[in-house]
Amino acid sequence: MNSKISDETHALLRLSVAVALYNPEETRSAIDQALSAGGSVLRIKETILQNYLFSGFPNAIEGLIVLNAMLEEKKLRDENYDDLRSLDRIQEDGADLCMHIYQKNFEKLMANMKSLSPEIHQWMLYEGYGKILSRPVLTAKVRELCVVATLTALGRDRQLVSHIRGARNVGASVDEISETLDTIADWVPPTHLARARKILEDAKK
Repeated sequence: MNSKISDETHALLRLSVAVALYNPEETRSAIDQALSAGGSVLRIKETILQNYLFSGFPNAIEGLIVLNAMLEEKKLRDENYDDLRSLDRIQEDGADLCMHIYQKNFEKLMANMKSLSPEIHQWMLYEGYGKILSRPVLTAKVRELCVVATLTALGRDRQLVSHIRGARNVGASVDEISETLDTIADWVPPTHLARARKILEDAKK
């Protein structure tokens, strides 16, 4: 079967998992793979940065340490995205992206988050979907596929259900999501992978 996903995206999926599982050797391997596939330093860095939403600041920092060491070794220039959006624009972009990803389930999601905590509701829109996930460095589809990879690795099934649906809502096909799981199959616990495949199968119905 022909690949539905680019070589660079394959590498970014694996990088997402390596950072989430805090594995420096596999992080190096994935960065090498991304660079060999023509991936930019900026997109590699962005993949690591977005991981802090799902696996925490410590893992993202460790991933960036590996990247910076490799840039020095390879004598590559560091790249950074200069986000010039206003605070209001970030909030608006976050709400727009969240609505695009969750579609008919958006209002239910907002109500659930508010019932859990007003803070988590506000932070999810501003911090998660606004400040991070709506940055244009990566497309929404690539970001969602990376999130699917990360959540599969971590075994976060409840969030995985939503993000598999979200990946489809931003243009990922079932085949692309299935290929995402194939791409990370050798790095994630088999039980996590099996549950992710079941969630994807259920999402087809």
